[in-house]
Amino acid sequence: MTQTTSNATAQHMLGFMHATGIGNAVQPDQGAALLYHTFAAVNGNLRSEMTVAYRHLMGIGTPRSCEEAVVYYKSVADKCKHSSPLFHV
Repeated sequence: MTQTTSNATAQHMLGFMHATGIGNAVQPDQGAALLYHTFAAVNGNLRSEMTVAYRHLMGIGTPRSCEEAVVYYKSVADKCKHSSPLFHV
């Protein structure tokens, strides 16, 4: 449902849940976590952009790719240099 409504906060939280399995709500699934964080990042969630960048850099749920990580890190940096502190955007 979150994919059709583009709720980046909900997508971020689903990514977190799949990454950690918090509360036994879902089994940890790093591929699903990356998918939901990617949805959230595309929809503007800065925390998920940072998460996706780190996951690409370290190869969590995806092959390691410094080049892909830089795309997300640069996007966050560009947004932050023109705004208030990172998590207040």
